[in-house]
Amino acid sequence: MKTEIKDTIGAWEVSLTRNVHMYTHALSVKKGEYVVSIPCEDLPTKEKTFGMWLYNLDLSNKHINELQSVLLELATKQNVLCKVYLSPEEFVSNE
Repeated sequence: MKTEIKDTIGAWEVSLTRNVHMYTHALSVKKGEYVVSIPCEDLPTKEKTFGMWLYNLDLSNKHINELQSVLLELATKQNVLCKVYLSPEEFVSNE
């Protein structure tokens, strides 16, 4: 996987810079003037898996629904598994 990834998924521009600090990644998404930085890091799993957390961000339900699909597609395109956390216990995954 490349270190710097820029992609457009739907109406969202996605920017991912891997390993900005240890196993933490810089992930941001932009739609028009709306920009969101999303916590993202490697999870301690056997297979390469990203954890992405939406539930602590100040996002509307509409944006959460849009972004979970965008993030799952991004991970699938990059050939990694991901878990997008909607709450501390609830997540969606591309597994």
